[in-house]
Formats: sequence, structure tokens, C-alpha cells
Amino acid sequence: MSGTNPSVCVDVTTLIHWQRPAVGIVRVEQQLCRWLLSELPPNLHFVAFDSSKGQFKQLTHSAVQSHLDRLDSYSTAQHVTAQQALPNLEERLRRKALSLLSFVPAPWRLSAYRQLLKARPIIHTWVKLARRVRSKLKSNAAVQTPAEDNTFFELPRGSTYISLGLDWNYKDMAQIYRIKKAQDLKLLLFCYDIIPIRLPHLCVADVSRQFAHYFVDLAWCADLILCISESSQRDLTGFLGNMSVPQPRTEVIRLGADILPGQGETGPVSEGISRFTNEPYILFVSTIERRKNHEILYRAYTRLAEEGLALPQLIFVGMPGWGVGELHADLALDPRTQGRIHALNHVNDIELAHLYQNASFTVYPSLYEGWGLPVAESLAYGKFCLCANTSSLPEVGEQWVEYLDPWDLPAWVERLRFFITHPEEIAQRNAAISAGYSPHPWRQTAADIYRHACALSQS
Repeated sequence: MSGTNPSVCVDVTTLIHWQRPAVGIVRVEQQLCRWLLSELPPNLHFVAFDSSKGQFKQLTHSAVQSHLDRLDSYSTAQHVTAQQALPNLEERLRRKALSLLSFVPAPWRLSAYRQLLKARPIIHTWVKLARRVRSKLKSNAAVQTPAEDNTFFELPRGSTYISLGLDWNYKDMAQIYRIKKAQDLKLLLFCYDIIPIRLPHLCVADVSRQFAHYFVDLAWCADLILCISESSQRDLTGFLGNMSVPQPRTEVIRLGADILPGQGETGPVSEGISRFTNEPYILFVSTIERRKNHEILYRAYTRLAEEGLALPQLIFVGMPGWGVGELHADLALDPRTQGRIHALNHVNDIELAHLYQNASFTVYPSLYEGWGLPVAESLAYGKFCLCANTSSLPEVGEQWVEYLDPWDLPAWVERLRFFITHPEEIAQRNAAISAGYSPHPWRQTAADIYRHACALSQS
């Protein structure tokens, strides 16, 4: 390996497994791959990890491009219904058990409840097993392209390995550590956030423990960890500082905000999108889950509806997540907000860009973030954002957004009322953002990641 042309292995395991439009973490991997395929640096290898064998497979450049094209092809925005947003398996089992208890004669009900509590660890074990089986089936069903090489690949000795995907789902870090030692690799890994560790009540049951184990393993494996915000960096170093683990070097890297190259005209969009853009609307782009705090917007809208305020459409864009089954039921049934709040799923990049371009303004009331990419995307499209004041979000929005406590319902009601009834204020703020905000391009993010990898290989 020469000093100027280090061998770099980029892991695309998440990319080849993902079966919907790119979001969040997947977008980072997608954008790095796009940049690498355009620049084609020497000694570049794309690899995917087979956890069942504990080995890597190499992908040709054309295979990676095929997977990128596949992600771009996902389309047709869909309404998220209450049925699609069913609670997770544990929650459904809990509700069913409590429902069945109502049929137990009253004198025996307490005893039956105690027996259920005793059985909870066993039920939890079976749920975990079911998840692992489902994950394995999904892994085996991952899209394959004819250009993929199904023979196992030995990472070049002394090379730098980059992984920035959903490693806690697809990797056994103990296996990665053994390969690192055997091949004398340098590992550049990512930390998006440690929210499941910091705020476990906002996540699915076992994710907190899974994340804690993952980041402990990460500390043993990584030579460099890139964090996506100073907030995430503080959270990670604070957590690792309380554990008996190595303290790898960390750096902060800024994510891109351009959804489409050049942020120009978006082209034709589906009827499912265009029908919303013929009248004013407020946009909230985020996975629809409890942590993102869609609930406060719904409650604010019900208050404003009761005042008789003429409400613009409020559009949620994101895949259904955890802990919001009842919210979706409320949205479907509450006559105060029926026809005013809509949840869209499977929105591709062209459609998402179109929604940003035509929104009056955006909102982002999330309880906690690792970065807050939709805030940056909103600003990149010249749109003002009413945003939560937590975690990393002030790093993203800087002086361009207005911040509110995500728990302060009266404040959200008041500021939504103000901006809905003062469109000239929104127009002024949007114009200031368009004139003064400089979005960070994804090509720069990708170049920075690669630069860190090259520097690591020579350290």
C-alpha cells in the first residue's frame, strides 16, 4: 500500500439490505457511495458482511451502482394508516394479555396478573427469537444483483475499513474485531447517537441494552469514530468514559443537506404528492415514532381547530415507527383534525424535494436528536423551521430557526397560531434563509469521510 493511495474498504451491508427510499443513516451510506463512484479513488473496495459466515464479500462498482439505482427507484407516496402503524409486538401482546384478564373472574384476577408478570421474561425471550428469525429471513432475502461476487473476500492487509451503516443490526463486532487483528486493519466507524442508552423509554424494549453492548464493542474496534454532531460526541464520550473500555479518538463531521443534485427543479411527482401542494401546508419530515413528538403537533392542531382557526394542511412524511399506534388512530378518527393532518410513507427523493420546495414552513419538535437532518434540509430549500431546542438541533438550525421547548404545548399553540395567521412573517424569514444560509453539500461530507480514512491509514 502506498502512502498516497491507501487501500480503503467501504462497507455497504446496510445499502444492499435496505428495501425502501433512503432515510437518515442509509442516506449517509448512499451519498458516500455515490461520491466514491464518481471520484473512483484507487485501491477502493466495496464489501458486505455475511454475519452467518463471519466473512466479507466484495461487490463490484456496477453492483453498488445497481443498489443505488434500486433505492432511487422506490416511489409512490402512500398514506400511513392506523393499521400500518400497529404497535410493536411486545405492546400488542401486552394489550392482548390485559384484555384477556378482564375475562378472568375477579377473585382470581390478581393471581393471574402475577403469573403473567412471572412469565414476562420467557415471553420476552420468544419475542427476541422471533425478531432474530425475521431479521435472518430479511438478510437472506436481500436483493442480489448479477454483478455481485459471492465468493468471500479477504480485506487487504493494512487497509482502512469504513462502516457507517446499521451495524448493530447486521454485524457481530466481535467478528469484526478478529478480522481487524488478523489483517492489521484501521477501522473508521460512526456514531449517529446513543439515544437508546440515554433515553431508553423512547425506544423499543431491548434496544437500549443492544446499543450499550454495541458501543462497548465499538470502543474496542474503532481507531476513529466520526460523530455527526458535537452533542452526539459529548454523549458518546461521556458514556464510554463511564465504562471500562478504550477511548478511541472521535471527530465531528457535518452531514449534507442537498436531497437532489443542484437543488433545482424536481421534475414530475405522483398524484399522491401533487394533490397536497395546491394549497398551503406545513411539513414535518421524520420517522413517525414517539421520540419525534408528532403528538404535540396533533394536540396543538386540536386546540387551534377548537378556536376556529383556518388550518393549513399539516403533512407528516416518514415511515411508521414505534409507539404511535394510538396517535394514528386519533388522526383517523378525530373530527377536529380530519382532513387537516396527513401521514405519507414511501416518499422518494424527488417527491421529498418537491414537498420542501412548496411548503409554507416546516416543524421539528423532536425530543432528542443525533443531528436533525430534516432541519438542515428545510433550510437548504429556503424554508423556515419551528424547531425543538434540544440536543444537537441548535447546531443544525443556528440562528435561522425558532426554538421551542418540545414539551411546551401552549408555546407550540401560540407560535403555530402566529405563523399561520402571519404569512408575511414566514415569507420574510424564508427570504432571509434563501439569501443567507449556505447548505453543506453531501459531496463535501463524503470527501471529508474519505479524507479521514486516508489520514487514518497513514497514522
